[in-house]
Amino acid sequence: SYHCVGTGRFDNSAQTDAQSVRNSRRPNYVSRTCRYRNLYYRLSDQTFHYLASPTESRALREASSTAAATVGNNGEDDDFLSRMEVSMEHVDERFQPSKFQSMRVRPWKPVVHLFQEEDVKDSLDPPLLGENNVAILQPFNVFLLLYQPYHSFNIGHFVWDDLLSLFSMLDLFQLSEDWNNVQPVPLHVELPNTKQGVNYGGPDPQWRCSPWNHLKWVKCVKTYKKLFPLLFGIRSSCSGDILRTGNWWRGPDTIGTWRGHPAQPCDDNGNDVNVGVEEEQKQQQADKEKNNLPPLPGTDHILLPNVLAGTGRLGHFSCDNDCSIGRGPQLRRFRDFLLRHLGLDGCSTLPPRGYITFSLPMGTSRPDKVHWFEQEVIIAKAKYGEDVVRVVNMADISMIEQAALTKDSAILVTNHGGGSVVSAFLERGCAVLNFWHEDIRMDASFFESAGYFRTQWIGVSDRSNVNRTMSILDHEVEQTAYYWPDNLSAQKLNRAILNN
Repeated sequence: SYHCVGTGRFDNSAQTDAQSVRNSRRPNYVSRTCRYRNLYYRLSDQTFHYLASPTESRALREASSTAAATVGNNGEDDDFLSRMEVSMEHVDERFQPSKFQSMRVRPWKPVVHLFQEEDVKDSLDPPLLGENNVAILQPFNVFLLLYQPYHSFNIGHFVWDDLLSLFSMLDLFQLSEDWNNVQPVPLHVELPNTKQGVNYGGPDPQWRCSPWNHLKWVKCVKTYKKLFPLLFGIRSSCSGDILRTGNWWRGPDTIGTWRGHPAQPCDDNGNDVNVGVEEEQKQQQADKEKNNLPPLPGTDHILLPNVLAGTGRLGHFSCDNDCSIGRGPQLRRFRDFLLRHLGLDGCSTLPPRGYITFSLPMGTSRPDKVHWFEQEVIIAKAKYGEDVVRVVNMADISMIEQAALTKDSAILVTNHGGGSVVSAFLERGCAVLNFWHEDIRMDASFFESAGYFRTQWIGVSDRSNVNRTMSILDHEVEQTAYYWPDNLSAQKLNRAILNN
């Protein structure tokens, strides 16, 4: 069976989803997320298949026959089937709907097989070849999250685009807090290129993380190796490769293999083992030979009890403007979800320690545009004291330390961009001063929607007015102290404002 949310139409005159795709420039499948029960994954061509029940098949045939007899129907696809279509790719809300075609965003749904009870008992149309050789994915609490990575080569994009999308699929079906009964497993769905006999990562491989773009993919898998275990509880291979349709169910020896990049050997602790050039060449040849072998010999299909798909508008850039309204509670749950994986208490009612944290933009890709807070740090330390003001390079401390420090901060001062993603760990009632340096506030869809903390924007033209910046900081400290009246650090901060 399947259950989809986000099936509302944009065009009231449309009679079917297929028609709404034609009549509305923003098709419905972009906003849809579905939960499929008992999909089949066919290893020979790496495709997903849906077996309709006898009653569902009968309903589909009745609907098709009725539609065919309707004048003016023009043979449109049946609404019953098109409602399980989703977008596997993220949609960038900054683009106009007319650009959907150029972005190559297309609907995705499993291959549907109808039950043929009229002709041959227990047969399917079209037939599911080799259906007698089926393995069942276990344990049964595994939920496969089908998706395609976005620009997840740095922590900002990884958290805001990929992880937020994966979490949101769980959250839409109230599975994100079912900690003991749900084990989410992301699965990168690659698109088959039948002419070349390979898979690639999806549309726009130049920018998105894709095995088809080797230089980009190497950067992406470094991020996966570092952050997937910490923030999502999923461990990648030693080489950093994640589960994807091009390498899954081929055995542990082939996980991590892709064109021009062999799997890295592991020691007993799961760490990389450095090998020489000759050994690496032998590994490449072995991987090539293994990839020519059939995956899981004797198995044609794998039964997947629980599958979620549809991340079109669930990412950071994918849910802007009207979409982001009301997303604040979900973003708070996302924060708690990440903190639980890091071993920190996201649901604690204890107040933050009350630090004023300046996050230095070390390692930024825009060194000529960022702000370094030299004068602001001097003034803040003179007013609030060395024990309250923290100046850190987040890249020098672990992810757990970053989250813990931000969680205990009353105010976070940062530049917008990937490094500002730690703002997600702020506690309720706290604030971030975000120095932005582009033509637009590129991260506004997150900062303006996360209702559990406050955001103040400092533009390029405002940086020279340090007094203004410090007045905003004092005001936000005061607001945080009001929110946490029993916090001794906040009281200290408040007294510092009154005394100055």
